[in-house]
Amino acid sequence: MFKFVNSNYLRSCFLATAVLPLVGCGAAEGNSTSSEGDLQSSSADLRGGRHCGPTGPLVEPTVPAALSVPTTATMVARYHAVGTQIYTCLPDPTVPADAGTSDIWTFKAPSATLYNSHCCVAGTHFAGPTWRSVDGSTVVGAKVASAASPNANSIPMLLLKAKSNTGSGIFSNVTYVQRLDTQGGVAPSGACDTEGAELAVPYEANYYFYTGGV
Repeated sequence: MFKFVNSNYLRSCFLATAVLPLVGCGAAEGNSTSSEGDLQSSSADLRGGRHCGPTGPLVEPTVPAALSVPTTATMVARYHAVGTQIYTCLPDPTVPADAGTSDIWTFKAPSATLYNSHCCVAGTHFAGPTWRSVDGSTVVGAKVASAASPNANSIPMLLLKAKSNTGSGIFSNVTYVQRLDTQGGVAPSGACDTEGAELAVPYEANYYFYTGGV
């Protein structure tokens, strides 16, 4: 079920996901520390309980050609995201100004928790788009290409290239990010009623992180 949220609540969510306490759960995949899986973000929980990222060796997944990373890039981490895609009701930019007001749901930002293969919280994903690891490092990406999701009524899969990094942890040298296996997250079609209203639509995805290749 869709959930309406106000702007003050969203700002507090983004601030909360920017810093995660480093508690228990053992060594995280691709990190020296991680957080317990019961640490909750503001994100909607589609399946309930704990979540696990992909398992097995860090092997590049099979993807459409447009989403492939350079052959010299090396995967350093992969996480499962559970959260929401947040939309704002805004004027439709394709409608001429003299044609009257027509508002549509417009993408604003993601808000999600990242889980590793041990079902431990490994980081967060929020506006930017930004990914922040529990080790404090971050990567901000810019879209390079997209492809349709294999799941109906789901947001597209993406290839993003890093435009900035911070810290000295797992994300500090990331150069490419893939968003794959997306489920949900699509805004309702058609017009919306209240300009400025916000809507959080649940989604899940797997994110793959690479270094090199540039």
